[in-house]
Amino acid sequence: MVPTVHAQVALGLKTGALFNTVRVTDGLDALAPDFSYAARFTVGGVAEINIGQYFAVQPEFNYAQKGFRRQESEGVNIGNMEVPIGATATFRTHYLELPVLAKLKIGNETVKAYFAAGPSVGYAADAQLITRPRLFFEFDPIRTDINLGNLGYERWEFSGVGAAGVQFNLNGVQWYLEGRYVHGFTELYDFPLINEKILNRGVSFTTGVMLPLQ
Repeated sequence: MVPTVHAQVALGLKTGALFNTVRVTDGLDALAPDFSYAARFTVGGVAEINIGQYFAVQPEFNYAQKGFRRQESEGVNIGNMEVPIGATATFRTHYLELPVLAKLKIGNETVKAYFAAGPSVGYAADAQLITRPRLFFEFDPIRTDINLGNLGYERWEFSGVGAAGVQFNLNGVQWYLEGRYVHGFTELYDFPLINEKILNRGVSFTTGVMLPLQ
């Protein structure tokens, strides 16, 4: 007789901080160095489909703010005093994402560590360019909506996800803490003439809760 495996399902929510930047080719990095991480947030819904005690499949539906930050600055001599001038520019893109992760759990009924990996597909809904001019002090930010279609930006993005975390059972409620790395494989924008490309990458730190379905 073949034993039957019953899948147990839990649903939940999560939120946390996302630190995203872009990977660039060597040529673009030489022309415009210092792409740095932009700190934003992510929020989403989670379904954990447990197959046995130590393995699960975890589909998600997430909202994430991605992008990157660049800072330009130089000094100008005014009255024998070096005065810093410049600007900070943040390119912010709003993504809807659907990761599907395979999850391996180790531990007991109270505390489990886990590792997860899998693909993710995302769609860039819209974007903004936020600039902060600086002369002696920072001015109010200037927000400009970006038309991704006119820009030639690739809205659909395919990524690989790797995650590790710890999960606590609190009287049937699963509370977890997680760190995650997301590696984009889609060339988001091909710079004309110089044939240079950018791709997303980022890390996130999230917390969430899940409740088992009865």
